[in-house]
Amino acid sequence: MSKKQNKLIFMACCTALLLSTGTAKAIGLKFSNPQPHQKIKAGNQEIHLIYDHEFDPFRSRLLLINQSGQPDLIPATTALNHREVKTSYPLKAGQYILQWHVWNWKGEESTGEIPFEAVNP
Repeated sequence: MSKKQNKLIFMACCTALLLSTGTAKAIGLKFSNPQPHQKIKAGNQEIHLIYDHEFDPFRSRLLLINQSGQPDLIPATTALNHREVKTSYPLKAGQYILQWHVWNWKGEESTGEIPFEAVNP
């Protein structure tokens, strides 16, 4: 084989390898409790998120931002399938934003926000 043929075969192999590894997909939210713009009762409430892809639970986090803008890191339990997060959290009446930051296993971050309101019963 000539050097030109070897080079073409090498380039074809590299291209095939890159295509076979694929690209990492952004992680999206399939389900949330609370839902965006939902009004829920103040008090101890369940927070439950389900994502459409697996995430790295060691790098991912949930933040709850109250109406004064103060963020609180929320401890949560991750399901064994690495697609779900559950916790319960005491909420006072007011406006909140639940921010989620999840990392896929390739080290890429996806984020999102869920605004909601806690009201007195």
